[in-house]
Amino acid sequence: MPFGLLADLGPLRTERAFRTLWFGQVGSALAREASRLAVPLHVFLLTESAAAIALVALVQLGATVIFSIAGGALADLFDRRLLLLTTQVTMALASLGLVITALIPDPPLWAILACTFVVTALLPVEHPARVASIPRLVPPDRLSAAIAVTALNNQTAAVTGPAVAGILIAMWGVGGAYALMVAGYAWAAIASARMPSLQPLDRLPTSRIELIFGGFRFAVRKRVVMSTFALDLNAMTFGLPVALLPVLAIDVFGLSAGEVGLLAAARGVGALGAAVVSGWIPQVQRLGRAVLWVVLAFSAASLGLGLATASLPLAFALIVVCGATDVWSAVIRNSIVHTTTPDALRGRITALHTLATQSGPRIGDIRASLTAEAVGVAPALAIGGAMAMAGVAAIARIFPELIAYPADSVVANDEEEMVQ
Repeated sequence: MPFGLLADLGPLRTERAFRTLWFGQVGSALAREASRLAVPLHVFLLTESAAAIALVALVQLGATVIFSIAGGALADLFDRRLLLLTTQVTMALASLGLVITALIPDPPLWAILACTFVVTALLPVEHPARVASIPRLVPPDRLSAAIAVTALNNQTAAVTGPAVAGILIAMWGVGGAYALMVAGYAWAAIASARMPSLQPLDRLPTSRIELIFGGFRFAVRKRVVMSTFALDLNAMTFGLPVALLPVLAIDVFGLSAGEVGLLAAARGVGALGAAVVSGWIPQVQRLGRAVLWVVLAFSAASLGLGLATASLPLAFALIVVCGATDVWSAVIRNSIVHTTTPDALRGRITALHTLATQSGPRIGDIRASLTAEAVGVAPALAIGGAMAMAGVAAIARIFPELIAYPADSVVANDEEEMVQ
């Protein structure tokens, strides 16, 4: 394999603070992936209804929308290290609540939804603080490499998280996966406690309206940033719905609850492989065109999955493709966003990005679950994939700035685009 294709691990070797952040993310990423599998599976096993999964997704969507904007403002206003520590401790406690629901023979659905709401609501606070910290912890020429190696971390968790959670579910039920969430968030909190202070560098606006909506104003002005939000929202709304994988595994392929994690891990297998060979991304001259082609491939694989439900190996392979293209898309989009956004706005812009990346899957889960309830899993997947492909074409036409986006764009520092 050409060396230039491999992910650059330099930031982990040379930047101690970034290394601490990265190792803490190992825990939080594992916890997040375990949650994405365990909660829908728990609800489906209790209710035997795909529509109930839509209810979980609706709760998660509400939590994401309500707390995303505030999370970005907090990441620009306060010490990002303190935000990480506070949110991760609280998520560990909420995950402990999920463990308790798993120990009850017939737990009330509202208790599961309440704990899920807390964990989901804090993600839009934790994520902007963590991602906006990266440019502060690495030199500018290492930013793309740091984002890629962060994606490698996430996708390693995407493989090991569902697999380990599936094993724990097979051994001890969903409570085992919830216990993994507790351990993961506790690990992340310990790492955050060892990080240096990350107080705001720039003068922030005194107007509360500007503090909250300054990110919107910047994103509207920087249409290339807005295009990355639209692209991800389209892919996640109509592409592969992760919450539907348990239904696909159990109802279509006849897998057991303990084997669901193996199918879910297929996405992580592709994502991990893509993250390992992400070294090609900094060499791309036209990142905008690259991300359009990558998302188009993701959408086509989602469509193919809906047409391949008679073959488990083929379905596994298509989920692998979805995982690979998803991580390449994430690395490219984050590179575009962070090289275009000044530090004073990174928290709020990351929050908007989080709103798109977290809301899209929840909307997609609702869409896919209700469609699957009406017409079946396979048509729901195929319809969504076709709509995602059409959406990519529409975004390319609406945002020509994305097609023209060069790889060497730098952060805008002029007075007009900085927060006043």
